[in-house]
Amino acid sequence: MIVISLFGIGSTIYIFTNCKSYIPKLILPSAIAFISLAWQLNNDIFPYIFSHQAPPKAARYFTENAKPGETLFNYNYSQYELFFYSEPQAKQLSSDEEMKSVAGNSGNWIFTDSEGFEKIAELNLKTDTIIEYRHLYLNKGIEFIPPKNRKNVLYPMYLIKY
Repeated sequence: MIVISLFGIGSTIYIFTNCKSYIPKLILPSAIAFISLAWQLNNDIFPYIFSHQAPPKAARYFTENAKPGETLFNYNYSQYELFFYSEPQAKQLSSDEEMKSVAGNSGNWIFTDSEGFEKIAELNLKTDTIIEYRHLYLNKGIEFIPPKNRKNVLYPMYLIKY
């Protein structure tokens, strides 16, 4: 990250001191700044932020640990990352009735948020495994930047196996 920043600053200084035309002095520093920022975002910042996404972690865990014939369900979480990362693809539970018909059946996995987890817990069913993840909603990204605020913007998400 520092190397890219130093390269960008050095290139900009070189352009300002050695170019006689105003067009390169106007365009090239802006292009260098944009390229440097894009590089840093893609290589340092975005991977760190996306590492706090619970659905890909839960989907990978399911894909690696599920036995043939087991099914992953998405309940009370309106985003779709889980469907892209799980193999076989997760199925959506659209209502409490659907959740009740699936919960407790051996071989079923349910991914849900804290509200869904409370509804499932009220059923008092025996679970095999419960894994809690800490999830960052990307619309909370600004609040996530200061390290002291990070714990406040990470929300619990659960992967439940029956």
